[in-house]
Amino acid sequence: MGDAAGTDADVIEANGSLRALMVSASALGRTSMPYLAGFLTGVLLTVLVVFLVDDLAIATTQAGTEPQKIVNWDVAAQKLRSSITAVQEGAREVREEVREATR
Repeated sequence: MGDAAGTDADVIEANGSLRALMVSASALGRTSMPYLAGFLTGVLLTVLVVFLVDDLAIATTQAGTEPQKIVNWDVAAQKLRSSITAVQEGAREVREEVREATR
C-alpha cells in the first residue's frame, strides 16, 4: 500500500498536531461563540434594528400625520428604569443579608 495510504504513525502524528492546533485556538478564544454571548448579541441587534426602523418611520412621516411606531419607546424606557431599580434593590437586600450572616 505504501505511500498512498500513509502509516498509522503518520495518522497519529497528524491527529496530535490537529489536537494541538485546536487546543491553541481554544486558548486564544477562537472557537465557537458561547451561547449566551450569541443570544445577547442577537437581542441587542434586534433592539437596534427596531429602533432604527422606528426612527426612519418618524423621519419619513408626512407633516400632520402620526408616525406608526413598532415600540412605544417612552414606555420601554420607563419599564427598563423600573427593572434596573428593582435589581438594584434586590442586590442591596442580598448584600445586607450576607453582611448580617457573616457577622
